[in-house]
Amino acid sequence: MPEGKGVNVNIDFKDVWSAVHDVGDWVASEATTKLVDNAFMIPKGVSSPNELSGWEGEPHHIWQSYEWEGHTSDTRIHYGIVWYYGASVEGRGRYIGNADIYFAVDEIGFLEKFRVDASFNNPMTIGNGVAQMSGGLSIGYYEYGSLSKSLQYQFIIRGDGAGNLWRT
Repeated sequence: MPEGKGVNVNIDFKDVWSAVHDVGDWVASEATTKLVDNAFMIPKGVSSPNELSGWEGEPHHIWQSYEWEGHTSDTRIHYGIVWYYGASVEGRGRYIGNADIYFAVDEIGFLEKFRVDASFNNPMTIGNGVAQMSGGLSIGYYEYGSLSKSLQYQFIIRGDGAGNLWRT
């Protein structure tokens, strides 16, 4: 993420603006799908993550994979969250920029598909103004038009780079 210029903003850490989305999609081929693209959590009064300074050079990435034997072939998928972190305003806060939730099909058989739903929710600040967003990922695996397997995940990402993705 490019470094932005700091702006003179009166920061109220209890009043944080966030772009949060709910997205669902059908996936029936070997491809990567961005489910939520460029969600961010920055202080109110700042219009873009690019206005903040101090972003870490590389985004943080948490992911998992899953595979099993289907009726027509093996099926392999992976999914995760990628986000930039660490920016502040006047040295205060640690914010989240350009967070993406993705789902990728590495191998899939004939007449198989996925229904994937993802969302960010519950934006808040914790500790010394560290931004935190949680969310969920729901993966439905369909064979011959019927739901065969369902996976549910939750995650938390933070403006200090910490994050966790777990199956529920």
